[in-house]
Amino acid sequence: MTQSWKVVWYTATNVVNGDGKGWDTVKKTGVLYRDIADDIKNKIFQDRYGVGQMIPTENELVDDYGVSKITVRNAVDILVSEGYLQKKSGKGTFVISNRPFNRLSKADSFSAMLEYEGNQLTKKILSISVGEEGAIPQEFEQAQGQITRIERVYYLDDKPFILFTHYLRVPIEQVSAQFLENHSLYQVLKIAGISVKRFDDQFTVSEVSPKAKKVLRMTKPMGMERIRRGFDQFDELVEYSEAVYNTQVHPYEIQYEV
Repeated sequence: MTQSWKVVWYTATNVVNGDGKGWDTVKKTGVLYRDIADDIKNKIFQDRYGVGQMIPTENELVDDYGVSKITVRNAVDILVSEGYLQKKSGKGTFVISNRPFNRLSKADSFSAMLEYEGNQLTKKILSISVGEEGAIPQEFEQAQGQITRIERVYYLDDKPFILFTHYLRVPIEQVSAQFLENHSLYQVLKIAGISVKRFDDQFTVSEVSPKAKKVLRMTKPMGMERIRRGFDQFDELVEYSEAVYNTQVHPYEIQYEV
């Protein structure tokens, strides 16, 4: 018997300035420290401040943005609380995550949680292609622009764990296999200038396809499947993803703050 359940995630929308232009072009909220935090976050998404690297010093940020130290501190504190930065006494402030969504509602992202537990999570791209008519999700059939199809595998401690098939409303020339093997899917959308306002997740426990069973080296016929739909601020579909999880490797977990 097939069992399914549905989860809807909502997240704050931040439109990324994908062309990398200056600070004045990305002011959105009207709250100065929030705007500076968003600008620093965008630079993290674009790898201008890479994971493990130190961001500019407080004095340098004061000079860069032309604001007071307290404004810079408030901006940095936001990014520390959101899980992007970490302050190290006597050393500086370092980037610890470049995921667009470190938190979904009050739930830690599953992949982040796995890494926090000390697991090694790696990604391998199987294919990137243009989604052909008749072979893309029905929801995208009336979409404007090109749909790119991506197949990739997540490995957990070198064991095949998740098989993904993604469909993105992004031209194929804006999708790089090398970038995707080291970054979040949502950074591709962010850099393409597409924001995600909400996710609609549907989980099903059912018999998986022969291909998924082979790729994931599953010994049992049943597995957990997830369909995710991502919508932009106009409530238009920008992502449709199908995932199969080999829960024999690791159960799917969500941890909530209360």
